[in-house]
Amino acid sequence: MSNIAAGTTSGTALVSTGNTSGELQLQVNGTTPSVTLAANGSIGVGSSPSYGTNGQVLTSSGTSSAPTWATPSAGALTLLSTVTASSSATVDVETTFDSTYDAYMLVVSGARPATDSRDLLARMKIGGSYVTTSTYITFPASSGQTATLGAQIDLITTVWGNDAASSCDVVMYIYNPASTAFKKQIRFEATSMRLDTGATQLQSRSGSASNDGTAALTGIRFYASSGNIAEGKFRLYGIANS
Repeated sequence: MSNIAAGTTSGTALVSTGNTSGELQLQVNGTTPSVTLAANGSIGVGSSPSYGTNGQVLTSSGTSSAPTWATPSAGALTLLSTVTASSSATVDVETTFDSTYDAYMLVVSGARPATDSRDLLARMKIGGSYVTTSTYITFPASSGQTATLGAQIDLITTVWGNDAASSCDVVMYIYNPASTAFKKQIRFEATSMRLDTGATQLQSRSGSASNDGTAALTGIRFYASSGNIAEGKFRLYGIANS
């Protein structure tokens, strides 16, 4: 064992000790452990060294006391699930909708139909089943500003599929999915690249949609107007309530 002391004989300010286990310890006043470095490299703080748990971070307690280990805040968004499309007839994002959050954000990135000029559509899973009846209202309509009544939510039209460099991207917000009192509604923004008479064009659409169902919503289904979804990532996030 070795000691390195700094200070006075009456009140040593710093002592560093090494022992047979390979531990290195910094002490205040020559007696109280402050920081301990274990042989495996883990760091302990306090007089009875606390090493925290996996994923925790050191949090300052100011000038009055030693820092402590704490679990970091999850932030405003929490990733709940990811579904990857691969020549998929439908892409179902479900099982993670519940009462934990009042609102959810669903991000679609790099989605592409298997064939050209297909619309990207969506349906809600309400009361345990995907609703296929003409009870959806989408605004604006795909070809104008008037709301339409249909058997699906029209997110964006004429998405190009044969051009591997083109894609469709969507951000969707789902509100109060666990409620059994409110009709279900969403808001969305969608963009896509398309080829028209040989030229590449960018199209964008934003709108909202609702369904008459008041039972709990537990899923969103994406699909093309015909054929499969060749590829794409579909990620669901919970939005913190406060």
